Amino acid sequence: MKDALVQRSALELRADAVRASLCQTLEILTHERFAHTGQRVRLRLRDAALLLVGLAVLGVATAVAVRMRRRSDGSRPRALAATISRAWRHPERIARREVPGWLASLGGRFAVGALVYAAVRLSRYIAEGPRA
Repeated sequence: MKDALVQRSALELRADAVRASLCQTLEILTHERFAHTGQRVRLRLRDAALLLVGLAVLGVATAVAVRMRRRSDGSRPRALAATISRAWRHPERIARREVPGWLASLGGRFAVGALVYAAVRLSRYIAEGPRA
């Protein structure tokens, strides 16, 4: 009888040890699952933010292109007539358009450079996340 009780208590101790090990393993797996799920959500948010930044840059580039297109004086046929008349009056110049001043060109290049720098910094911030 004592032999059966000793075997039973040894079996219960072994079952308790296995149960504790199983609970610990389940705890670790649950923690890992939540960690990976959170990372997936962060990656989706980062991808959405990058998409928004890309769309914003594309929108700014489109707005600049449209503004430059509309900047010319008058409509296209009027500009063509002016070009032909300049070519007729001064054939040696081959009807070149007036070039904007160097200050306007420098300002435009500075503005484009600043926008590109800001877009790159913002995309790096979104990709890497805030530094702790």
